Amino acid sequence: MDYGAVSLIPTALVLVLAIWSHRTLESVIFGAIVAFLIMDGWQFADRLATVTTEVLADESTAWVLLVCTVVSLRYWLRVAVLTPLVNG
Repeated sequence: MDYGAVSLIPTALVLVLAIWSHRTLESVIFGAIVAFLIMDGWQFADRLATVTTEVLADESTAWVLLVCTVVSLRYWLRVAVLTPLVNG
């Protein structure tokens, strides 16, 4: 199916929402949901679950998630645990 100019709607929504709210992750997730709504209508949940499972099962994505988790835990440990101990 040819979506034409309608395919620009999710991108425009992501840009407007990200600039307005200063929250990029939520804006991208909202844009993805709008894109799935355009492609699959109200039965988008099944397709969204399938694509999410395929992406998370990819080996490269697993490594990125693992590295991001380790870096986040290291930061949390430093800020939330060690800083109060050092500052008294």
